[in-house]
Amino acid sequence: MAPELCKEIEYDNKVDVWAVGVIAFILMTGTPPFYDRKSTRGGKEQIYADIIKNEPDYSLLSGESLHAQEFIKKALTKDIRKRATVSQLLKMSWITEQVAARSSDK
Repeated sequence: MAPELCKEIEYDNKVDVWAVGVIAFILMTGTPPFYDRKSTRGGKEQIYADIIKNEPDYSLLSGESLHAQEFIKKALTKDIRKRATVSQLLKMSWITEQVAARSSDK
């Protein structure tokens, strides 16, 4: 869930950008970007608190390209005013390079 959902404040379609960042992070690292690493008990309250106050462990992405890392960081920006839009994500090098590579394979 995007931070604005955890805080129960107004939100827009940038929650979907956040979701893309979470999914990409999980696919690349095998672990969710937010979870209470120190808590011995689970629960959504601990996860919500982690989303609101902590940053993902971006070191888990160290084996990925810098463009992929940049894509995820732009999608997982907590400040909704600074978070990328869908249009901005689609113009990022990580995406455009993949599209170009697949177009040249045809």
